[in-house]
Amino acid sequence: MSVESNREIVRRYFEAWANPDVEQAIAMLDDLVHPDFVDHAAYEGQAAGIEGVREFWRKWWTAFADFTVETHDTIAEGDRVVTRWSMEGTHLGEYDGYEPTGRRIGHSAISIDRVRDGLITDEWIEFDLHGLIQQLEEARSRSQT
Repeated sequence: MSVESNREIVRRYFEAWANPDVEQAIAMLDDLVHPDFVDHAAYEGQAAGIEGVREFWRKWWTAFADFTVETHDTIAEGDRVVTRWSMEGTHLGEYDGYEPTGRRIGHSAISIDRVRDGLITDEWIEFDLHGLIQQLEEARSRSQT
């Protein structure tokens, strides 16, 4: 596959991630993610393969049901596509022990996706976990007062 084809697959992946129709987005994964996908930043206990991606996405949609994703930069070379992106959503469901606060929460991230034979096989994500937790802590303390 060409570098541009790989870039297009990852673009469609982020488009699916941002789709507010959860079941439609989950169904789109079959055309984008390899069944044996490796999430190099998986949560402890997260399922392996494409099921892990579905689990992760459902976790986010449950916690931040109205979230939006914006991609800022995409760089592709060989079988890798790097995307700088951000998300924002209202904390409406439990997330990693944080009860819903009703506050807007956001974070930035950089993802590196490996594409082979038209499917994403690996993903590495670096995101501002500290900033995310800090926002959740602030929102929790405000909602308790």
